[in-house]
Amino acid sequence: MKGLNQAIEQAKLEYQSDVEWSYFFQNKFCSVCFYKDENGNNRIEEFGVMEKGLFIEVLPTDEQLKIMFNKLNNTPYREVEIEEYREPDNYDNTGTNPKNFY
Repeated sequence: MKGLNQAIEQAKLEYQSDVEWSYFFQNKFCSVCFYKDENGNNRIEEFGVMEKGLFIEVLPTDEQLKIMFNKLNNTPYREVEIEEYREPDNYDNTGTNPKNFY
């Protein structure tokens, strides 16, 4: 479990939105992912160890839960610009752009 404790401490923060963020860490020995969802709930997405190339999910101890949830709760809110997806302009790719015909 020592490896999982280190994974929790080394997990990197990533903001998905102003009110939703996650922490993630993965190496060849373990994988940890926990996050705060848009409703303010703390969630654990992935928590386990790798053995012989297989991921084995384990239950976190009460102390590990406390550390993860404290980390989530102490993460400051941050304004995040969400990039808007724009459909590529296929007119130019296919040669059918109307400006080419007028």
